[in-house]
Amino acid sequence: MRNNGLNRLQAALYSAAVCIILMVVIIAMWYKTLSTPMFVDTSAQAQMSTGQSVTAPPPETTRTTVQTTTTTTVAPTSVSPEGVVTYADEVHPKRAYLTFDDGPSENTAAILDILDRYNVKGNFFVVGGRKAERYKLIVDRGHVLALHSMTHSYSKIYRSVDAYFADLCELENYVYAAAGVRPKIIRFPGGSSNTVSNKYCNGIMKTLVKEVESRGYVYYDWTIDSSDADDNNVPANQILDKIKAECVGRSNVNILMHDSGSTKQTTVEALPGIIEYLKSEGFTILPITEGTKPVHHRVG
Repeated sequence: MRNNGLNRLQAALYSAAVCIILMVVIIAMWYKTLSTPMFVDTSAQAQMSTGQSVTAPPPETTRTTVQTTTTTTVAPTSVSPEGVVTYADEVHPKRAYLTFDDGPSENTAAILDILDRYNVKGNFFVVGGRKAERYKLIVDRGHVLALHSMTHSYSKIYRSVDAYFADLCELENYVYAAAGVRPKIIRFPGGSSNTVSNKYCNGIMKTLVKEVESRGYVYYDWTIDSSDADDNNVPANQILDKIKAECVGRSNVNILMHDSGSTKQTTVEALPGIIEYLKSEGFTILPITEGTKPVHHRVG
């Protein structure tokens, strides 16, 4: 009997110990739950409060253009084992790039309005010294801000390699102060094939085309000159007819136009017709990005 009583006591103590252990575990888990910080990302919270869906952020490998405020995914350029280079834009069978040199000007807002109305992007190769808000407007509305020249003075910029880069860097800093971006897409005044530069430093363009690339810039010439710079306010129908004639038989066109203010009002007038024509011919109008094949003239 004495042994039976002892056994019952041991069993009771064992059961009590098990219960105590279970209670300790439960209390510990409960405490951990209370002490864990619970938060909601403020951007997601804002979306939820307005009834919008919350999407996961893009993976780190997603690349975006820095020239625009819209996020544009750019597929990296690929090179086959045979050395064939493929650019992301080439997914489009027919491609057109609308480029505007020498701005921004009082015409810039009107050009942007037309581009936005047709839901296409423009590429603005700007000069320096203009109103800061005009550079920022290009970026804020999702278009491409690119570099042309601070002064556009051939005698100044083409007298030496150092002089060219002094001008380019001054423009880059000016644009950064105005719009908060540092573009690496550039266009030489007169294009890479210009021969006027030889008057100031013979053969300089052969050096510059290599040097700009070594410094991280990409330069773009053009395949079609709208000829809007042939005179002040060239008739709009003449600009359109020139572009139509030169687009025939081509699948990749980079069109040179100008955003030079009062002397280029007719370029603005011609722009809707240019866009409508390109779309009717099956062209996709694109921004210049990392996925765009550079257009280079033959450097003499």
